[in-house]
Amino acid sequence: MAAAAAAAANGAGGGGGVPRPTNPMVTPLLTDLYQFTMAYAYWKAGKHLDRAVFDLYFRKNPFGGEFTIFGGLEECIRFIANFKLTDTEITFLRSAMPTCEDGFFEYLSSIDCSDVEVYAIPEGSVVFPKVPLMIIEGPVAVIQLLETPFLSLVNYASLVTTNAARHRLVAGKSKNLLEFGLRRAQGPDGGISASRYCYMGGFDATSNVAAGRLFGIPIRGTHSHAFVSSFMGLNDIIDRTLASSDGSNKCEDFVSLVQNWLARIKDAGSLRGTFRETNLSELAAFTSYALAFPNSFLALVDTYDVMRSGVPNFCAVALALNDMGYKAAGIRLDSGDLAYLSVETRKFFRAIEEEFGFIGFGKMNITASNDLNEETIDALNKQGHEVDAFGIGTYLVTCYAQAALGCVFKLVEINKQPRIKLSEDVTKVSIPCKKRCYRLFGKEGYPLVDIMTGEDEPAPKVGERLLCRHPFNESKRAYVVPQHVEELLKCYWPGTTSEPREELPSINEIRSRCMGYLDRMRPDHMRRLNPTPYKVSVSAKLYDFIHFLWLNEAPLWEILADDHAVVEEAGHRRPSSTASASASATASVITAAASSDGEGYASASATASAIAAAASSEGEGYTSGFAAAAGGAADWVVGEVEVLVARQVRNVRREVHGVDVAQQPGRTAGGGALSARPAAHHGRGVRTATEEVRWPVVEPWRSLGSSGAGEDFVPAPDGSRGGWGR
Repeated sequence: MAAAAAAAANGAGGGGGVPRPTNPMVTPLLTDLYQFTMAYAYWKAGKHLDRAVFDLYFRKNPFGGEFTIFGGLEECIRFIANFKLTDTEITFLRSAMPTCEDGFFEYLSSIDCSDVEVYAIPEGSVVFPKVPLMIIEGPVAVIQLLETPFLSLVNYASLVTTNAARHRLVAGKSKNLLEFGLRRAQGPDGGISASRYCYMGGFDATSNVAAGRLFGIPIRGTHSHAFVSSFMGLNDIIDRTLASSDGSNKCEDFVSLVQNWLARIKDAGSLRGTFRETNLSELAAFTSYALAFPNSFLALVDTYDVMRSGVPNFCAVALALNDMGYKAAGIRLDSGDLAYLSVETRKFFRAIEEEFGFIGFGKMNITASNDLNEETIDALNKQGHEVDAFGIGTYLVTCYAQAALGCVFKLVEINKQPRIKLSEDVTKVSIPCKKRCYRLFGKEGYPLVDIMTGEDEPAPKVGERLLCRHPFNESKRAYVVPQHVEELLKCYWPGTTSEPREELPSINEIRSRCMGYLDRMRPDHMRRLNPTPYKVSVSAKLYDFIHFLWLNEAPLWEILADDHAVVEEAGHRRPSSTASASASATASVITAAASSDGEGYASASATASAIAAAASSEGEGYTSGFAAAAGGAADWVVGEVEVLVARQVRNVRREVHGVDVAQQPGRTAGGGALSARPAAHHGRGVRTATEEVRWPVVEPWRSLGSSGAGEDFVPAPDGSRGGWGR
């Protein structure tokens, strides 16, 4: 129904029956200028039809947590299904890019996304950093034009869906969550999007009427303080009649019935002395609202005084409605000490139930609002409260705790050739080649680890041991024996392939998937305080290839003896004391003989030589790191490292530092393979011969999971326990 409403509002669309994007502003021009300038450069170079693969993913979970909920996929599919530049848009681009040739604009007018493939994790799934949310394949110029719209459609959607899910977790399953954020959202589109994705993330209803129409979300609302203060007294009520719920009789003066009940409440033994005279203008407002909505009367009770006026007035109206066969919905608290007021209100309701025999009145709904967020709800839980529903707005829809998710869109393959993006910040290094992604589950049914493999690698199998490696840290790895394997990426837009296309689910199906996945996750991954990071890994083969390509693409340093600037850049620090130091060093790492194995990877056998010499220091703390750097670079060479490498590096370190590598834990002399040293260790250096030599600490191997989850892991070849730490 929601999809039909959205389709009717936006037109049926032209992409195989897929409706147009919900927001009419989402067009091919909703992008950055440099996407069109790059498209022109591709076209000019004759590369615009090159087959490219891009990954859309994020690097860090938001809000200090360890999970994210994927949102925005449906809008991306709607966008590409209807992607077509109009004549008006082409005319505008001509004016914006006057130096481009006419042939380029003719090319732009002809393109669509019929040759684009999109593989994605289902919307509403729990997802984690580095794992592609979407893999997009097609002509590079066309895919480049999709980058900014896709990021715009996914970033906020996933962020606010995650924010909603976090509020659901802290509030608990039994509480109703109401989204009240439209007036505080970043514009109309922000408000509409927030209502939609908050519902997906676990909220029960919205105050946003437009979102209710577009997406079929339940809508809720009461009244404001202005409605209450607009009444001057009971004389403001003109029509005082109210028919009973079954239509069998009519109360000619409902106002008098309310007044009679207020007097009875005031004189009730258990309530005597709890209040004196209530505000009659507030009573008039409540009575008027009840006459308008007898089946859903919910009153805002804090305009004047909650316990001395608002709650007694509400109870009088609710009891009068009960006489006519109606049941009031409850109250809303919008200010004050919400924990205390909710507890006192609940006591008042229970006293009414006992005093007048009104079964169920003690369980009357109490809704709380007033700038609520995760922290305040958590605080209310710790204090103890009687709130049944939370109305949340500003902090929810604006994602006040974090401005953006930070999704990125990276080229990982072009013309079947894997590509990598390098960075001094290892978290920004991309994972190359087109991949397949799997989620491995343990015996208890919890997900244990997500693993990425090459496109042509065999899928993990239930009951078979699988080596899972951290993409960049060689010491973090584990053997996993999955009890269930789930492939994450589905085909949502097949392009010209014969892949079956996944149907876009309804908003309620997405919400159910989200709630189901939250239940399936291990609780320590989901907790607010110090959550356990979920493990994301790559296969052993993909790990080797990442580091092979890393070395292949990274420029090789050449450091001259007197080039102090380069020495500083390489991570060497001068002593702060008056000590002087000098160093001369040369380092070379030669990598050779790489050949394709037919699966898009490469295997390499290589030789490397590393020579570093003559480091001396007269002061404490000056280090020479060339030997370590050379050794580390040699360690990175993928494939079988020849005995010569280990021997040469051992000799260098012995000569420079007077230390035998063979005596160090975790290192082998002569014929053994060297322990890998990641980029993070470069520049640390090793201590001088007068100091203790400290090797990078390899984190102890331990079991992933808890309460038996370790049974899914088996010892590594050296006998140590599988798993990696934080």
